[in-house]
Amino acid sequence: MLKIFIVCSLLINSLWANLCISNTNCKQCIRSVHECAWCTQDLPSDSDLNRCDYYENIVKHCRAEFIVYPTNKINVERDESFRPQDAFNSPVQIKPQKLSLKLRAHVPVRFNISYQLAEDYPVDLYFLMDLSNSMDVHKTKLSKLGQVLANSMKNITKNFRLGFGSFVEKETLPFVNTAPRSMNNPCMSSDRSGVSQCVPPYSYIHHMKLTDNSNLFQQEVTAAKVSGNLDSPEGGLDALMQVIVCEEEIGWRPASRKLIVYSTDAGFHYAGDGKLAGIVEPNDAKCHLNSERRYTHSLLQDYPSIGEINYKIVQNNVNLIFAVVRDQANLYKNLSELIEGSFVGELDNESSNIVKLVVDIYKTIAKKIVFTTESLPDGVELKFYSKCQNDKLVETSSCDGLKIKEQVDFQVELTMSKCFSGPVSFNISAQGLGERVEVTIEPQCGCDCEKETSPISDECNGRGKKVCGICECESLFYGSKCECSNLDSQDSNDKTSNGNISSCINPRQSGPDGQKIICNNQGRCNCGQCVCNDPSRISGKYCECDNESCDRYLSVVCAGNGRCDCGICKCFEGWTKSDCSCSTSNSSCISSNGLVCNGKGQCVCGKCVCDEDSGYFGRTCEDCPVRNTKLIKKINKYSKNKIK
Repeated sequence: MLKIFIVCSLLINSLWANLCISNTNCKQCIRSVHECAWCTQDLPSDSDLNRCDYYENIVKHCRAEFIVYPTNKINVERDESFRPQDAFNSPVQIKPQKLSLKLRAHVPVRFNISYQLAEDYPVDLYFLMDLSNSMDVHKTKLSKLGQVLANSMKNITKNFRLGFGSFVEKETLPFVNTAPRSMNNPCMSSDRSGVSQCVPPYSYIHHMKLTDNSNLFQQEVTAAKVSGNLDSPEGGLDALMQVIVCEEEIGWRPASRKLIVYSTDAGFHYAGDGKLAGIVEPNDAKCHLNSERRYTHSLLQDYPSIGEINYKIVQNNVNLIFAVVRDQANLYKNLSELIEGSFVGELDNESSNIVKLVVDIYKTIAKKIVFTTESLPDGVELKFYSKCQNDKLVETSSCDGLKIKEQVDFQVELTMSKCFSGPVSFNISAQGLGERVEVTIEPQCGCDCEKETSPISDECNGRGKKVCGICECESLFYGSKCECSNLDSQDSNDKTSNGNISSCINPRQSGPDGQKIICNNQGRCNCGQCVCNDPSRISGKYCECDNESCDRYLSVVCAGNGRCDCGICKCFEGWTKSDCSCSTSNSSCISSNGLVCNGKGQCVCGKCVCDEDSGYFGRTCEDCPVRNTKLIKKINKYSKNKIK
């Protein structure tokens, strides 16, 4: 009941306070969080009409042509229809493609974007494989299944390409054995007998550019040789960064769904581990492949961080599949939680399930749409809403279980919480896709009337110009008609002069080095009187009272049961205590026999405090332990068990 009363009190208080009227010029009024309107029309000097007020109030005394009240506007600049890819055009799965918005600060706007899964959408799949010696059996199986994988994917999309690369480790201690014999053949056993030849260790080799030739894929995987290293974690993140950022070398198409299958049976090194080898230069997240398609900065730069990998994954719209052996699955599941658009699948002993794993995960990816933002400016907030395949609109940025050519619509709610000096832009993109919606915001944070040039006006006593209906005074003058001087006349014989700024200075207050503080820095001195910036919150002769600094209850000033008067709660009738949280009514303490707290306690702030020696308890002190037979039985049973 108390909570309901607090909420109602807050609603009533919010109706009482007009938070627009404290704004003193047009720009300040328009930028207010309260969606205020400004009137430029000449108003009677003796009237109490407000230039800045809620729109519904302004229209009562200001003609429409004199009202400044910007509204949000949406302009769709490019809206191409959905289409599959053909010989001349890229596919279109998201519409519209470009929007421009004219926005007012703090006023939300909603617009729609739609997605439709296209048929035969291009897919680029790159296999990045760990070729340390223990992965030899998996490599052999993959080379035999390349054609099967290509055929399976072409049942989903006819526009499919494969690529292949491998990684081992940084070619230095303590990651590999740098002894000449071991560098030449890191797989050599200690007795030098019966061991197949391994190639020298390397960081990353890009073996095959993306192509629709599945036979070439099989040949390249077969021809690739395994190598070896010392420690268990591998240098896979070095290789992964190169696959993501070397777009031209890998052959990524701009309009394709990009998939990387990262296959390994071990963990991974990440940023900081390079220091073990004296490599301290951070990874620069740039492409460093030479003419032989080898990574050249293995010994020059540290491993990338997980954050850098995630950033580049999102920036380049890549989906990542970790295809790992069972004992590494948990490690990569934890890693996957830190990388957007990544998935984990478990390989069997010989990777014979690799085709099913990739196909199943791709189907999961293709059937889901997830919207994200790119380069969202600080001060712009977005929320997504959709019904997906349901009837109820909910807040979500994703929909699942989509079918080819099935359209799903999203509502985007955008709020600009601050004003920018000029237009700002960002993108709404679909996770794992190259398509995006370009959004440009033009802030509406000023008034056209402030840009107009005006001469010195007689209405401003020849001391200022008329701007947006009010006087904009020259320096040294102020007041609604520039009638006041900004000169301090403290030494004047007339201490009560209207121009005396000293009367706006609290004699009990001073700033650093004894400097004078005018109106507590919370208002302006208008001809010897303080006009507080926010009268609904700041008050007092010197604007020294903050009417939100009173005691609070449940984070509510004066518990909503009083008003804050210069730091002290003035409680409404029926409430007491410093925070007005204590009800003086005893109605909630009346027991069934009509007595207050059953005569066994005291009513304190609307709640019974039962006398300890009475033995009674409960909301109205009517519960007696002797009558609670169930409790007695439990106590007796517990006591017997303890005795045993």
